[in-house]
Amino acid sequence: MPGGDIWTSGVDHPSNSFSAADLSLASANATGLFVNKSGILSLTQTNISPAFQAFGFGLEIPGRAMLLRPGMASFNTSIFPGPVVAAVSGSCLAINGPVNFQFVALPNDVWSPDTDVAYGSITAATSGNNWTFSNYTESTLAGGSVSGATITSGTCGTSVGGNVVSVPASGGDPNSTTIAVGPSGFFILNAGGGKPGEVGVITPSAALSASTVVSGKYLGVLSEPNGPFDPGTGLQLTSQLMSFSSSFSSACAAPVSASAICGGAFSSDNVSSSPNTDTVIDLGAEDATNHGLYRNVTVTLPDPNDVCATGLFECSFPAVAVAGNPEGKIALFLIAQDPVNFSPMTIYLYQQ
Repeated sequence: MPGGDIWTSGVDHPSNSFSAADLSLASANATGLFVNKSGILSLTQTNISPAFQAFGFGLEIPGRAMLLRPGMASFNTSIFPGPVVAAVSGSCLAINGPVNFQFVALPNDVWSPDTDVAYGSITAATSGNNWTFSNYTESTLAGGSVSGATITSGTCGTSVGGNVVSVPASGGDPNSTTIAVGPSGFFILNAGGGKPGEVGVITPSAALSASTVVSGKYLGVLSEPNGPFDPGTGLQLTSQLMSFSSSFSSACAAPVSASAICGGAFSSDNVSSSPNTDTVIDLGAEDATNHGLYRNVTVTLPDPNDVCATGLFECSFPAVAVAGNPEGKIALFLIAQDPVNFSPMTIYLYQQ
């Protein structure tokens, strides 16, 4: 659900096939085959002429959640890197008691860190196919409260996008809200009308120490609506495939920290090569009252034009992240404002 569009996607492992459709654009439907490259699904579209054209990439927790990155960072395709699509295996779940979810926004190119939603939380409960919501909070990147949005109830049912919860619009807003919740606790909200969506995960039942989170190896996607231009291809990199781990090298952009992971993007989408190791995410301490929430994250990355005027040609800036551990594997979602590229930044990581 990027930028207000609603997608469906599917992966069939026995046949190594996939399908993807932007339901807001009837022409953006794709079927084809995939090759698993060390955890990243390389997608090839076959329902076009000529067939077997590169379509993009997918990252999957089988049967639970998927990140879809349409487009390629190369000149040999007609589809350039596009926004990240977040998808869950939606169903009309029966939730035992109130359950809390934490999320970050899916910002568009006009997102403002000072006034727009960066992160938040919501509590859900069910009775049959009826869902009730409470404690819906939305905050700016600095932690200020964002007022205006209210969600109280919805109904789960089958739609063209699968089994989702539909929340009727109110207050003169013509766009209803669509919520999808996966069986292991992944959460997606789409407010329609081109508004930024929200993606997150069930709040952990116990504290998630930073050492636990950073001990894993991650694959994911960096998304920046106003991202940099690839010096090799000249294409704007609105989203890049990434890899992170706690293994630091001399190429990392910041000193080693017990709450940090190091990694970077796969240059020009070459997922068969080693990823860069020029970016550090330091989570800092977990929030004292909200398990899985990290309000004091620091991201450090290269700053080739010394925009941040450090003289070190690297820049550090604040971020917020939410993490969960559905089925024993960490999902980490981060949001920031990147001063180097003058762009909203989100990073979505799945533990491998």
